Amino acid sequence: MIHGSFVQGLTVASVLFLSCALGTGCSSGDDKSVPSVAEADLTTRVVSAICDAGRKCSCDAVPPSCEETLAGYYTPTPSQTEGLTYDAQCGGQLVAHYESLSACGGIQERSSCCRLYYGTKGAGASCGGANGDLDDCGKGLRCDGGTCVALCGGGKAQLGQSCESSTCADGLWCDYYSGETAVCARLPGAGESCYDSYECAAGLRCVALGSDDVCVIPGAIGAACEPYTCGDGLGCIDGVCAKSKPVGSLCSMDDECDSGICEGACQNPTPEACFYFQ
Repeated sequence: MIHGSFVQGLTVASVLFLSCALGTGCSSGDDKSVPSVAEADLTTRVVSAICDAGRKCSCDAVPPSCEETLAGYYTPTPSQTEGLTYDAQCGGQLVAHYESLSACGGIQERSSCCRLYYGTKGAGASCGGANGDLDDCGKGLRCDGGTCVALCGGGKAQLGQSCESSTCADGLWCDYYSGETAVCARLPGAGESCYDSYECAAGLRCVALGSDDVCVIPGAIGAACEPYTCGDGLGCIDGVCAKSKPVGSLCSMDDECDSGICEGACQNPTPEACFYFQ
């Protein structure tokens, strides 16, 4: 039986739009180093890559009918794509990403910035679309608030500006918590409240201290510590920052391990492929 989260994550919309929001990097959608994939072959290539990766990486709960089950989630209906153009190069990037899962590494960044289907409307034009990320904006554009805007690389928002659909400038973070709309805010400094490590000023780490999450200066080797307060490559072991432990070492908490996973002993990171079958 396929787990609920497996089915939930495999919708048509999940593969129709590859953007910066799905990974930490952002590159052109015209990556010529990756072979294009014809529309007729896309579903078969994608589901085969995911299922093969699950088997090669010894993931739990890979169903015998994996390819057949996934096919329905990765095949848009003609009504969904009517009037839109398929981007074979973007299809190639999507397939290449899923085929890379068979390497069985940890989470990999997805750097594609393209949409599998696009319309004809230009930047600034009024747009619409009732099927998730399927809309009538042209290649390199997407529909945001009823207007076609740049898909990626459309400039960075400044302090106080909306970041609902754009990246904040350096030194700022997208604050979704303080108001009704997300705006770019100054990165908190040492001792200030935070929500995650990437939402602290450069060189700081967001950790839970008492009842609050606070940006702290990561401890050096030998420094007294609380869990998750040590620098890169270090863990808080017996109250002191020390070199984190390799896979197979005995441990009592995740922070002690290179991999960040402790189950009595430090474990290898879960292959990205296996998250499709959890």
